[in-house]
Amino acid sequence: MAQRRLLSPVLVFLVMTAGGGVLGAGIGRLLRQGGGVLPRPEPGPLLAGLLVWVVAGIALHELGHPAGGLRAGFRFILYTVGPLRVAREARGIRVGLNRAINLAGGVVLMVPRTPDARPDGLASFIAGGPLASLAAALERD
Repeated sequence: MAQRRLLSPVLVFLVMTAGGGVLGAGIGRLLRQGGGVLPRPEPGPLLAGLLVWVVAGIALHELGHPAGGLRAGFRFILYTVGPLRVAREARGIRVGLNRAINLAGGVVLMVPRTPDARPDGLASFIAGGPLASLAAALERD
């Protein structure tokens, strides 16, 4: 049974990868036929820009978690994305450099203020991130 569970995600990954390759090849063919309208990008700035957008997307997603957690009455403890670290310390909120590489992918830590917190509080905290990502994806002018 475990092998069957693994097969499904692997198959989805392979189909998505093949689909992306076919789509990329088709776009490349169209650009060549159109006389190469777009200039060939330099890899350095392209990768730097991609990294900035990925970190910005993660930061936006992670900001949704405190929004949901604060709505539920949770207490903020930690927000980390890439090199940024925002943490509650004894003397207040402190912004600094994230030195923990394992937290660079984005982490938010909040705790209920009381042991008898609302049952839906955790759901609100968890759903805040995906809802922020969804709102950003749907936002169009």
